Amino acid sequence: MELARCVGGAGRDILEIGVGTGLVLPLYPPASNVTGIDISADMLRKAKTKVARGSLPHVKAL
Repeated sequence: MELARCVGGAGRDILEIGVGTGLVLPLYPPASNVTGIDISADMLRKAKTKVARGSLPHVKAL
């Protein structure tokens, strides 16, 4: 999770491989553009639900 706080910046594109349930997504800087991928459709469903419920406009695709 510490990495999520360090990597992003304004306009930074971030690819999270193995996004799982999206636990770390809220920690990325709001001005970043995050794309998350995961091999598990069930995990992606949970991450999409988390994005829909939260204010995470920086998450562009799952």
